[in-house]
Amino acid sequence: MFERLPDLKRMLVIAECGNLHAAAQRLNITQPALTRSLQLLEEQFGGKLFLRQPRGVTLTQFGEHVVNHTKHILRECQVAEAELGTLLQGEAGTLKMAAAPVWVSYLLPPAIVAAQKRYPAMQIHLLSMDYADAMPRLRNGDLDIFCGGFTSEEMLPSFLARKRFFQARMHVICRQDHPILRESPKDLEKLLDYPWLSYQNDWGYLDLAMERIEARTGRRKSASVFCETIIAALIMIQEGDYLSYLPDNFMRIVPGFNLRTVAVDMPGDTFHSGIIFRRSLEQNRAFQTVVAVVDEMIKRKMDPGTRGFSL
Repeated sequence: MFERLPDLKRMLVIAECGNLHAAAQRLNITQPALTRSLQLLEEQFGGKLFLRQPRGVTLTQFGEHVVNHTKHILRECQVAEAELGTLLQGEAGTLKMAAAPVWVSYLLPPAIVAAQKRYPAMQIHLLSMDYADAMPRLRNGDLDIFCGGFTSEEMLPSFLARKRFFQARMHVICRQDHPILRESPKDLEKLLDYPWLSYQNDWGYLDLAMERIEARTGRRKSASVFCETIIAALIMIQEGDYLSYLPDNFMRIVPGFNLRTVAVDMPGDTFHSGIIFRRSLEQNRAFQTVVAVVDEMIKRKMDPGTRGFSL
């Protein structure tokens, strides 16, 4: 497969363009030459990579698998080249990162600044993305690192590794002088007297709370506000009568908000938050810097006795 790297790169361009003529123009080669490259790949793999359509080409199911594996292989080659280059000219190359909003807004910026200062030749790309969207891109090589909440029991491919930084617990939260704070924690009915805010597109957060409330009361409530921006969500919770079901780390990591947890008689859901990354980055010094700075920031915000967020 490695002797066909130029042909594999051409295949990716065909997949992106969906048209042999457009792909040949982008690659600055003739269409017959591109067609021959594709034929050689299909002969080597023993299967069709594309379906020829009247107005272009589309990947076969087999072709989709080949494209995903190719992206992974090419990314590993890039990481290896960057690592070898480090021996000659210092840390260089590219880190492609995706992260959940709290990480993007508050944990990663200082870490990226520190890494960039130490290794100015390193180029870093940062995207806001959730776990479900990031995992396929980690597997196919479009991403190197994901930072955020994850299901620790999920099996990872051998080329990916996981590092936990903290455990977050879900709580019903509100502003510090919310009238709900004067109610009995066992009276879950009272939670339904106030409007609810659902943060991000994680309907699952609110659904978890409502499932528990409904099991005890026979009733549930839909959100009055759906918000995809963390700052806007916290401002509305602080300024209004909204309740929300959110990870406790929001109140520790995000500065400038006076929010409280509501003492309710129901179990709190927990999940781990940390990073999932390509194992080939373990010796990358820019990556090591990012990890070290984030780890130090989190330690300063956590109760050292419990390694959990103190509220």
